Amino acid sequence: MNIDKDHIAVLRAIEGLHRRYEYVPLDEAVTKLPFSAKTTRFLISELNKMEYVSFFTHRDTGVAVKVTETGFDVLSLWDFKKHGVITNIGSPVGTGKESVIISAETKNGFAAVKMHRYNQKEFVKIKRSFSWTAIKKIIDDLGIREHEINVPRAKAQTEFRALSGLSGTIPVPEPYGINRHAVCMQFIGKKSLPAKILVKVVLKEPKDVLDLIIEDYEKAAEKWVHGDFSEFNIMVTDEGELYYIDWSQAIPSNYENADRMKERDLQNIRNYFLKKYKLKDQ
Repeated sequence: MNIDKDHIAVLRAIEGLHRRYEYVPLDEAVTKLPFSAKTTRFLISELNKMEYVSFFTHRDTGVAVKVTETGFDVLSLWDFKKHGVITNIGSPVGTGKESVIISAETKNGFAAVKMHRYNQKEFVKIKRSFSWTAIKKIIDDLGIREHEINVPRAKAQTEFRALSGLSGTIPVPEPYGINRHAVCMQFIGKKSLPAKILVKVVLKEPKDVLDLIIEDYEKAAEKWVHGDFSEFNIMVTDEGELYYIDWSQAIPSNYENADRMKERDLQNIRNYFLKKYKLKDQ
C-alpha cells in the first residue's frame, strides 16, 4: 500500500488537532478535511493498516485517532523531500531506543535522516543525570512547563543546533535540515554503508588517536559540551578520519553543569582507551 498526498493531508490534519487532543475524536478529524466523510474514514483506515495512526475508543468521545511514531516519520520524510532537502528515501541503517536512522539521497550524494524517539524509561534515567540539563535548556528557551515538552523534537532541535554550531570547528556530520523530530545530515560512510564506530575498530596508534579526540573535544567544548561522549559516538572512516556524532544531549559551554559534563565525557573516553589499549592515564 503506497502513501499519497491525500494520506498526508489526513496525517497533517490529525497532527494539528494533537495540540488539543492526545487522541483526536474521529468525528472531529473528519470535519477538518475537504474530503467526504466516507473518503476520510477510508483514508484513516488505510493509515491505520500502514501503522501510521492508531485507534482508541473513549467512553465519552467514541472512536479517536492518533498519529504514531512512524506516522510522524512519514510526515518528516515527505516534507524533507517536498522542500528538496532529499531526493530519495533509502532504508534504515541504524535502530535503537532513542532513534532510528534512515539513509537518503540528495542532489550531491547521500544523507542520514535521524528520527529521534521518546523512551519513557530512558527519559526517567535522563532526568536523574546531568544529561537532563540539555532538555531543561530547551524548556527554559521555550518558556514552557516540563510536561509540555515534546522530547523527540527537543532532542532534534538540540542536535541540529549543536551540529550547526560545530561544523567547521571539529569533524561532525554537516546538518542539512530539521523537520519535527528528524534531523537530516551528512552521511558518514560510503554510499549507504555507514562508517564503523570507534568501539568496532582496532587502532594501530591508539595514543595518537586519543590525543586527537581530546584535542577535538576541547575545541568543541568552547561552544558545546556533548553530554554523552563515548566510544559509541565516534565514527571512523576507511581513511581513518574521525567524526563525532549523537549531539542530542549537548548543552552550550556556558550553561549549568557544563564543566562537570565535560569532565565526565573526557574521563569516559580516557577510560575506554585505558581499558582496551592499556594506555597510561593522562
